[in-house]
Amino acid sequence: MIAKVSEHLTDEEVKELLFCFTISTNRHDGDEGISGLIKLSEIAVKAMSPGINDPGTAIEAIVKLGKLLYKTVAFANATSHKMEQKNVIIVTHNISVDELLRIIIQPIRFYAKEDTLVLFQLIKSLQYVLRNPKISIDNKHSLESELANLKIDIQDNIKNEADKKNLLKVF
Repeated sequence: MIAKVSEHLTDEEVKELLFCFTISTNRHDGDEGISGLIKLSEIAVKAMSPGINDPGTAIEAIVKLGKLLYKTVAFANATSHKMEQKNVIIVTHNISVDELLRIIIQPIRFYAKEDTLVLFQLIKSLQYVLRNPKISIDNKHSLESELANLKIDIQDNIKNEADKKNLLKVF
């Protein structure tokens, strides 16, 4: 369902209403902010692939992701705008921070699970995002959950006990 109307609409009104919608199968289409985050995540993941193994590029992408996520977590999950000339309220649903973290951070955690420098930067970036004073309680819980997942990955994948201990201290 893309819209809910409380009254019966004429065919002309339905046609005018449908004119307002753009539906795309491209996950990057029409949402430059989210697509930019996804592209940065893809850069970090590709940099950590075995054939490339470039943690410096991954770290730089994570730093930029952290700065963008800091701003993103302050947005409401839904916004509304009343059109003055018409009796219409447009409600826009933004991607949840929980889903965003799943799309953006989870692949980085997977590909960098054994690289202490990249994991350190990922921890610091997520902690930085948590310091946003405008973050909602739900978004804060999503970030804390992602940090908990990162902690589990460190405990399970870092073999060197000294490195593991130093990373866990950062929490």
